[in-house]
Amino acid sequence: MKRVIVLVLAFAYVIGLCACNSNNSSNHGAAPEAYAFDAQYIRTNGGSENTRYPYHVVINSREELDAYYETNKESFDLERKEKVYSDTTIGFLDACDKYDDSYFERQNLVLIVLEEGSGSVRHEITDVRNRWDENGASLGWNITINRIVPDVATDDMAQWHLFLEVQMGDVIKSDDDVWINGSPSGIIGTQIGAPTETNNPSQYTQTEAGYFIPDYDTTNNLHCDDFLKKLKSDGYIRGGEKDYNYNTDNITRIVNITPKSISDETSDVEVFCVNDIHCFLVVNHTIYRYDTFGGYHHQLCLWDYDGNSMKDLVSYNTSGSGLSYMSVDIFDLTSFEGIQVITRMTLDEPEFSFECKNGMIYIDGEELTYSDGSFHCNSFNKDAQ
Repeated sequence: MKRVIVLVLAFAYVIGLCACNSNNSSNHGAAPEAYAFDAQYIRTNGGSENTRYPYHVVINSREELDAYYETNKESFDLERKEKVYSDTTIGFLDACDKYDDSYFERQNLVLIVLEEGSGSVRHEITDVRNRWDENGASLGWNITINRIVPDVATDDMAQWHLFLEVQMGDVIKSDDDVWINGSPSGIIGTQIGAPTETNNPSQYTQTEAGYFIPDYDTTNNLHCDDFLKKLKSDGYIRGGEKDYNYNTDNITRIVNITPKSISDETSDVEVFCVNDIHCFLVVNHTIYRYDTFGGYHHQLCLWDYDGNSMKDLVSYNTSGSGLSYMSVDIFDLTSFEGIQVITRMTLDEPEFSFECKNGMIYIDGEELTYSDGSFHCNSFNKDAQ
């Protein structure tokens, strides 16, 4: 009997060791389609106001990690920390000490760069798994990050580098598509420290998890040269005023993100994304600023919301690099003004679904209507504000 007890205790001890982790978080109980991982979370304040967060960097060697540090040390606080306070973490270089040549013989490293509107917000990566289409083909990777928001938060911006170490199975490659909390991540890949194009599949609009991804072709360059010439010569309209101050010399990439459903219906409406950061709407050869303030246009469609026989541009989008919001907005193509239909703050996942079908808009499967100067949808149990 004593021998049985000893064996049981020994087994429990081994299981306990397997569950322990010296890093900030780990996941060793993943489902077969998910992957075990370790992670470190390092506050690295800095960055640029023109940077779109989140983005990720795939590091395949110690040499690449050192190159990333050299390239970005002037933009972020990547130095060591002699003291760690309650609102700080160890330094970036302190976190890098564990990643020697022997580490990269076994696996690679993914740096995920985030920005928060408060330095009080913390993070925990909770899931890493492959993303599949309906036919079983791999689309890339889903990374789920839980944002831990306290009841009382400081009013200061904060940037973070999350060190993700996939522990087993396949690794995230430099050219793999990655979604962070359901939204496409930007990529810093072949040229360390320099943003390259974000490769996001465009043929799928909803996954089994309910996430929406862009319904447009992210490699379309149709009319991009004409758009750039017009932006240089004519500027754009923002808030009803003409603006000629956009720095076109810094433009490295322009994509026409107009969905085929819109271009098939009219040639008078086009949407362009510049440097994966700023968006512009072109209506009858006039350019309007069309940003989502740190987010993405996930779906774009036309809808005659007010019954005046003029279809208007609807955007299902996310915004905010700190606290994240999901919204449905309309750009009225008669008044040339933006209208917010509904917006909600989200932490991990979109809180409502969106569908444009047969000339109607549906939110959480319920039809969105407009009457008496306001929008209505049964799924909200009240007028959408």
